[in-house]
Order: sequence, then structure tokens, then C-alpha cells
Amino acid sequence: MSHLFEPMSLGNVTVKNRLWLGPMSQYSAQATGDHASEPNAWHFQHYASRSVGGYGMVVVESTAVTLEGRATPYCLALDCADKLPDFEQLVDSILMGGATPAIELNHYGRMASTRQGWMHSSYLAPDAPLGWLPVAPSPIPFTEDGAIPRELTDEDIWGVVRAYREAAERAIRAGFEAVVIAASGGNLLHQFLSPLANHRGDDWGGLFSNRIRLVLEVIDAVREVIGEHPLIVRMAATDWDAAGKGWRLTDAVELVRNGKEHGVDLWDITSGGIVPGVVQEAGPGYHVPLSDRIRRDTHAATSVGGKIISAGQAEQALLSGQADAVVAGRNALRDPYLARRWQSELDGVDSWPLQYWRGI
Repeated sequence: MSHLFEPMSLGNVTVKNRLWLGPMSQYSAQATGDHASEPNAWHFQHYASRSVGGYGMVVVESTAVTLEGRATPYCLALDCADKLPDFEQLVDSILMGGATPAIELNHYGRMASTRQGWMHSSYLAPDAPLGWLPVAPSPIPFTEDGAIPRELTDEDIWGVVRAYREAAERAIRAGFEAVVIAASGGNLLHQFLSPLANHRGDDWGGLFSNRIRLVLEVIDAVREVIGEHPLIVRMAATDWDAAGKGWRLTDAVELVRNGKEHGVDLWDITSGGIVPGVVQEAGPGYHVPLSDRIRRDTHAATSVGGKIISAGQAEQALLSGQADAVVAGRNALRDPYLARRWQSELDGVDSWPLQYWRGI
């Protein structure tokens, strides 16, 4: 059997293979009404089809811990218990296909209040219909034409920690078997990590130990309520800042070392997002060397995505010890059954559900 399709133990869960669906926003929740920011028929079919498609873990898209933390008015939020029934139904749709259901909890900070992703994420002004004023570590807009975010107070920051804790508790109640904390893609936790977005002079900014403080506080709060369930942190390994003034790979290594004492089971390695348009996509698998460095220097478990375009490339990343799991993104949008095709290619196994055998 290929390494890609071997089971993996993570916390109190055994994931059936090491090819996972990454969190990719669908911007398809209702923006208003009784079911605003809740999963609906689109989400049920989208995630169920990827579970049937053979992925070991299915990570539900970025789900905000507060309404102001949504990227768009059309994003999911798990900010209150009233939303649990629809999230429970979403979990059931993933379990039916055989995948481990996971959810990414997020707060977009200064990147919030935008239009849907296919509309180039242009900002919704605070006074526009459906818009609101974003918050951030410092009053620095994400783009030149974006709103100046409100700087979070110390009390606000502790409120963010509580929001993550409460959302994680709801996620476990809904039946999710793993929780992913997002500290990547330019979101609020990433904003606190990066000197490019965090210009604070208090205990939440400046020194490295202060900038990583919020991430560690969130990790501790989430770990406390999810018990032995797997805790994954999706982390930007670098800002790709040419001047070297942003979040760097060496910083990421130190955060992972600190995270060992806080109960993180696995780090999902990404990069960029803190500055618009700044990304280093050197080619297929461009995050794999970052994962390799973090894994070698810390001995922590990692997963990695980023233009991994073939079964052989994914298998090699695992066999060479550069990662412990592979995350599918854009490939999985194009092909819900990518995992089953790659398993057939690597292992010669047609592992389709019995309901589909007449078509095999």
C-alpha cells in the first residue's frame, strides 16, 4: 500500500488515509434571515461528495468564531448554539461518505467585510449594505482602498480567545472530530504574528513572544474544550516579504516549538496572504520545502498543500519525510473523486462505494 493511503493516528482519531480536503470557502451561506451564516444544501452536497470521493479528512471551510470575523456576509459562522442543527447535518453528510469531519475556525480581522471571492474580494464599506467595520491588531488597512480597521483593545482580544473557545466547544457538540485553528492567509491570528500588520506596543505586539501570544492563548482555550480530539493549526510559514521585516520561516519554526507544549497535534503549512499580491509560487509543491524545514527542525507532524498536482508528487512528499499528510485544494474543486483516482493509480485499488460498483 502507498504511504498516502495508509491510516494515520491523530489524537483520539484514526484517519483512514493521508490525503485530506483542505478548507476552501464557498461563499454560499445566506447573508440574512433566520439561517444566515449556516450550512445549507450547497454545503451538504459539496462536502458529502468529497467524503464519498475518498479523502481521509474533510475540513469544512473557514468558519468564523464571531459574525464580524467572517470574510464575507456569505461565509459560515459558528457564533451561537442556534446554528448547531445545520452543522450537525453537515457532519452527518461527511460521516456518511467515510471521512473524518473537521472544521477550520477563523477570524479574518482586517480582511473581513468583503464581497464573495469570485468578485475579487473588494471591500464592503462599513456603511454599505451587509458591510461592517473590521477589527485588527493595529489600525492598518489590508489594501489602500480598504477601511481602516478598529484596533482591538486588551478586553477585545480576550473576547476573541473566548469566541474561539466557545466555537470549538460547539464544533465538538455538532460532531466534528477534529478542529483546525487558522493562523494563515492574512487572517487575524496571522495579523498578530506578522510585524507587517502588528504595530502594537503592548503585551500583544513588538517582541516575538508577544506576537505569538494570541495564537498560544487560542490554542490553550481550544484544547481545553475539545479534550483528546485532534487539534491542528493552519499556519503561514512565511510572509514572503523581500525586505525580511515580516513573519519568517525561522519564526514559524519557533512557534511550532512553542506549540509542542500547548498540545498541537499537527501543523498545516501554508504561506503568504498578509500583503495583497505578495506570494512566492515557485511551482508545484512550493510549500513542501517549508514543511520539510519545520518538520526537520522541530520533529512536529505536518500536513502540506500548494499545487501538489499528482499522486506521485504527493506520495514522494510523504516517503521523503517532508510531511505526514497532503492537503488537496484546487484539485479537489475540479475533481471530487481525486482521492479515489489517486488510490487506483498508486495501489491499483478501486475502492468505490458499493452503490457505485455498477458503474466501475
